[in-house]
Amino acid sequence: MILKILNAKSKKAIGLLALLASLGSFIADVLQPLAPFSKYIFFLAIFLLIIFRILNFYKKGIYEKFSFLIIFFWLVAIMSGAVYLAKQNSFKETGLFAHFFPPIQEAQSELGIIEKDLGDIKTTTKEIKKETQNITKKLENIEQKIDGVNIKENIQKIDYNLTFGSEGLMRIDLRPIETVREFFYSLDDKNYKSIGFYDTINQQTGLKTPKQSIRFTEFKFIKRTFYVKYLDFNNNAKGPFKIEFDLKDEFLKSQKKRIKDADWVNWDLREDYYGYSLRNLMSFRCAIKLMNIQLDQQKIVKIKFPSCENELNDRRKNSYHEHNIKELILLESVRFEKHLKVRHAIPVPNTKYIIFDNQYTEYEEAIKHTPYVYHPEIKNIKIQIIFYDDESTIFRSSDNPKLN
Repeated sequence: MILKILNAKSKKAIGLLALLASLGSFIADVLQPLAPFSKYIFFLAIFLLIIFRILNFYKKGIYEKFSFLIIFFWLVAIMSGAVYLAKQNSFKETGLFAHFFPPIQEAQSELGIIEKDLGDIKTTTKEIKKETQNITKKLENIEQKIDGVNIKENIQKIDYNLTFGSEGLMRIDLRPIETVREFFYSLDDKNYKSIGFYDTINQQTGLKTPKQSIRFTEFKFIKRTFYVKYLDFNNNAKGPFKIEFDLKDEFLKSQKKRIKDADWVNWDLREDYYGYSLRNLMSFRCAIKLMNIQLDQQKIVKIKFPSCENELNDRRKNSYHEHNIKELILLESVRFEKHLKVRHAIPVPNTKYIIFDNQYTEYEEAIKHTPYVYHPEIKNIKIQIIFYDDESTIFRSSDNPKLN
């Protein structure tokens, strides 16, 4: 049917219709950034051709009467369909013609058809501005912290170290995280007293160096509480900080730390006689629950330490190394030369030890009074400590310097 119509019409009229269809398809393609007009025109033309086809079944002569219109719809469908199918994969953003001819894309931009890039630029600019504001805000916060403005909000406590001295003396060494002008302390959080100053000048403040230790005397293992305030570098008041501790627990922790840091075996290398001593361990024996000791390649001896609970509940002493552990008396202080001036020599059953004493002749009696203990030779000592809180160490080995 369409071929008959084409044959019947003049070529000039068909050329004009083809030009109009091409122009419509071109315009629709240029408007692609706004909407897929090529797609819409293509399906509209097909829809109208189907309508005319249906009408032709009911009323003959429709094709001849609207021949130019039908030809135009066919040309539009062909042109727009070709453009629509050609840009399915690569030319969706700007259209087929704009992709191959940049001037068309520039015209799209000038007509305001392409706005997406400008929108992206605006969005990116806003994001950059927002990031700049965030960076500026962070820098201001850092400057404030450097100036000491916000330090008070971040400081929740003050670190300290508690030291046990002799004659009941105790010392709290304060350890702030910033430069301090002056410290104050109180026992009730009401009446504060300055800790004082040294005669030296603090190079950071230009003022006298503040003392950082609170000294007090306490012979009982009780709970104590102190309150601390201080003036920082900028003369801002900080605190109060509450320092609360149980002296019994602090004492045991202090002894445990000193055991870990100490040399467990001290070798005595004097000319007239020499031996070894476990004095460093015995000085802090309250923190020890069990000791495993091995001399040379002999069997490991387990020595259980008695609890210091009774001593800790009583008045504090200057030394806690005294004890009555029979097995330990033979091991804690031994000489490798005989003491010829001592009157009685008592062999220890099933061992190489000899106890020398001027008063006692029986082993059970002599061992109770810290006797002079002799062993002919010990080359190596290995010791493991199990603390009061059940934490254990590895075996530490110590060699006799004169025999190794």
